[in-house]
Amino acid sequence: MKQDILDLSPQELDTLLLDWGEPRYRSRQVVQWVYSRLSTQCSQMTNLPAALRERLSGEFEICRPKVVETLKSKTDGASKHLVQLHDGNLVESVLIPTEKRLTLCVSTQVGCKFGCKFCASGGGGFTRDLSAGEMLAQVLLAQRTVPQSRITHVVLMGMGEPADNLDNTLKAIKAMNNAAVFNIGWRRITLSTVGLPDTIGKILEQVPQVGLAFSLHAPDDDLRDKLVPANRTFPVASIVEAAKAYFEATGRLPTFEYILFDGINSEPGHARSLASLLKAVRCKVNLIPFNRTPLSKFAAPTAHEVELFLRTLEKAGVNATIRHSRGSDIAAACGQLARRKAEG
Repeated sequence: MKQDILDLSPQELDTLLLDWGEPRYRSRQVVQWVYSRLSTQCSQMTNLPAALRERLSGEFEICRPKVVETLKSKTDGASKHLVQLHDGNLVESVLIPTEKRLTLCVSTQVGCKFGCKFCASGGGGFTRDLSAGEMLAQVLLAQRTVPQSRITHVVLMGMGEPADNLDNTLKAIKAMNNAAVFNIGWRRITLSTVGLPDTIGKILEQVPQVGLAFSLHAPDDDLRDKLVPANRTFPVASIVEAAKAYFEATGRLPTFEYILFDGINSEPGHARSLASLLKAVRCKVNLIPFNRTPLSKFAAPTAHEVELFLRTLEKAGVNATIRHSRGSDIAAACGQLARRKAEG
């Protein structure tokens, strides 16, 4: 099987073509064909010598995953794309427009190993990691659906755990930031993790200005064990320490994602415990009322309960906001559409 040219970083492509005896500007031409002109075949790169086009065509292909289903929200304009990869596996990306930004939520794995009890992505188990090129292809596919606009922000919080596929994720992030690829600023890219503290050092070393969001969802180990099984290996205290290390290294506030579930983690007592946990951490908290799925036993608390939880945090001095889920009418939560498709 030929190699996907999207899996080569601009720097790797530059090195390859220099080794082939080509002038340095050839790699810039190839990158422009792939990411700006949206070429699907190396033979289309007409400003390259015929011999180079032939050699590239013999060794590389430009993989373009297929969008097999698109759903668009009638309430907030979000759109979800169900993407079929070259081997038939399915992943999802979600395009979220707001007044000042256009955000794409990107998947990093087919399925997930971590089995969070409320998440549809891990319900079908783990299949494989995505390559960096397969992550970039999601951006290309989404950008083609909005040719008059530009994707301004990317969040790696779709299907899968980005930190569990870290090398490919970091490679994709660097390409997204590259001026010749998507030119998305470091601070406009966010990596969301269930909390794998051992990966923080590598993230800080390679992409220190990228936003970091921790999926917390509980103020203590007993409760988080029930919601996030990975907590048994990476407990709450280790997540808090990783967040502190991120702030100390970058000066940027880490985010704690806290999905609110009715009758489970949304009582005022939970809010007080969360405030106590985070009192020594420079951070922000996103409160997210649960986006219910047909496959889930969980439900969201009432709007009044959500507001009370927020006020309790604010009274304790915690920087918190309510982030309402987008695309709730189109199965936009992680893995919902892919799992529904797989189960017929």
